[in-house]
This record gives sequence, structure tokens and C-alpha cells, in this order.
Amino acid sequence: MKVKVNCLFFKVLPWLGVEEDFELELRRSVLLAVVETPLYYSCTNSVVPAKNEYEYLGILVTEDLNWNRQVEKLITSCRTRTKSLIWKLTNARKVRPRTAIYVWNTVIRPGLEYASEVWSHGLTEDQENRIDSIQNLFVRMMCQLSGGTASAFDSRATIKI
Repeated sequence: MKVKVNCLFFKVLPWLGVEEDFELELRRSVLLAVVETPLYYSCTNSVVPAKNEYEYLGILVTEDLNWNRQVEKLITSCRTRTKSLIWKLTNARKVRPRTAIYVWNTVIRPGLEYASEVWSHGLTEDQENRIDSIQNLFVRMMCQLSGGTASAFDSRATIKI
């Protein structure tokens, strides 16, 4: 069953004091419905396409409001950026570990925490461990620690990362 949603936009225009010949640009509009009944949205004889997911301000919103794809995208991006930063700080520049931690906290950590209020409630234990492993990877590489997570975790607590 499809429901037609009428565009009320043009009824608001006179109230806003906008002229009658105003044109609405619908090329960049998308309909993301999180209801069971699919919606059909048309305005000025143009159909607004419906999508299953939409990225807005860097956050991937899906129709079922499941954040797994957003978290996976975030983990992949931050892991790649962390490895690149490690290479730049150790091979190219020979930066002290304390300075490298300030750089990581400035460059990578905001990306890890961006909009976490929205998606963090649905994290699985595996996803939490993988996010922690990004921080552990950075600490291990910068402090030249050997393999185990315990040594990296202890170092993280010591250096307050």
C-alpha cells in the first residue's frame, strides 16, 4: 500500500513573503521512511526518490535505524587513518610518543567519537573491542610495545589516552 504525501511547501510561501514564481529544487532531496508503509512523496509533479539509507553529516542512517553499517564504516576509516598517522609520525618525522599522542587525540579521536551519542547504544561487544583495538594499535606502535593487548591497555591508562 502506498500513501501519497502532498507538498504543503507552497502553502507556506505566501506566509514567508516569497514570490509566486519560486521554484523548488528537488534533485538533492531524498525520502528515508522509517515506517512500515512505504511513502510516495511528490511535489510540483516531481517525485522525490525513496532510499533505504542516507548519509547526512557523515552519519549513515538506515531505514531500520540499525547503526552497524555506520560503526563498521567508522572502524575501517579510523583504523586506516591511525595506520597512516603512525607511519607519518614514526618513519617520516621521528616524533616523541607524548607528542604523537597529542596528535592522535587531535586528529583521530574526534572521528571515533563523532556522533557516538547516536550509535553507541547499539554496539556489540565485538565492535567495542575493535574500537578499543584502534587505540591499542596506536599505543603499541608509538611506544614500541610488543604484541599483547594488556601491555597496550596498561600504557593507555598510564598516558591517559
